[in-house]
Amino acid sequence: MNCEFKILWVEDDLHWFKGQSRNVKSFLEKHCLSADITYKNGSPEEVIDYSGNFYDLIIMDYGLSDVKTGSDIIKDIRDNNVLTDVLFYSSQIDVAISSLSPRLDGIYYSSRKNEEFRPKLEALIKKIIKRSEDLIHLRGFVLDYSSDFEIRIRILLNDIWRKVDDDKKQYLEKKVFKLLEGIIQCGERNKRKIEKRVEDEGIPLFKSALEYDHMLSHSDRLYLLNKCIELLNDKFDPKARNEYENFKSYYENDISCYRNALGHRKTEESSILVKGQVIPIDENLHQLMRKNLLHYNKLIYDMEEIVKKL
Repeated sequence: MNCEFKILWVEDDLHWFKGQSRNVKSFLEKHCLSADITYKNGSPEEVIDYSGNFYDLIIMDYGLSDVKTGSDIIKDIRDNNVLTDVLFYSSQIDVAISSLSPRLDGIYYSSRKNEEFRPKLEALIKKIIKRSEDLIHLRGFVLDYSSDFEIRIRILLNDIWRKVDDDKKQYLEKKVFKLLEGIIQCGERNKRKIEKRVEDEGIPLFKSALEYDHMLSHSDRLYLLNKCIELLNDKFDPKARNEYENFKSYYENDISCYRNALGHRKTEESSILVKGQVIPIDENLHQLMRKNLLHYNKLIYDMEEIVKKL
């Protein structure tokens, strides 16, 4: 589990599923998680892959059809060594449970009655979330998302360069030149390589600097993205314009400082140091990071869509 909670839901009553899945999505949003629900109707001809452990939870109607019952499904799960928690439900749950032998660990049962089903499902989801809230898991998904953002931002910069007119390209060239003048850590050797490439092959400084992995830091690319956003200011939703205009400072405050802090903590430690403040590694921090990562994922996605239309 990262910022998405993945559910496989097998139910032959689509209307009932839609109502219950809305409740689940709303509950997950309170925990700053996005619901990723795969729906299957459990028909005999439908193939359901139980191999691997791709889901955080499997929710399943026990009496799907005369051909395949909960007992058959439990056998499939057992044969595939699935470790995912499973919630079985039935309108006649006592009869269903008594027919299951032997029992499996990680299998939970409920009736279809809303007053039992909903609290039991929410308690199980909360248990799964709580189980994942440790430093290793937190560091893992923060680094995964951050790495993805960095790759997408680099691609965005290249796409913007490709689509803007010559006047805007000249403006960006000046910004990169000014940026590189102040970068001592890039080293003279790399600097000469870029200058030679610009002179001999006519590759613009902007593109050359982006293509060298160690020439620009992620913070430098965020600076260039801010300059690109200035050029495309009229393309953004006025309500979100402030966030885009200050994207670099907001991103570094909401993502980068936490990523850096998490990268310098040992497994057994119970807090991180962010901007001189000690922050416990607890439910609140997990929720904050999930919320921030989902938010910036959407902001970057919106930019990608805007650039596609240029």
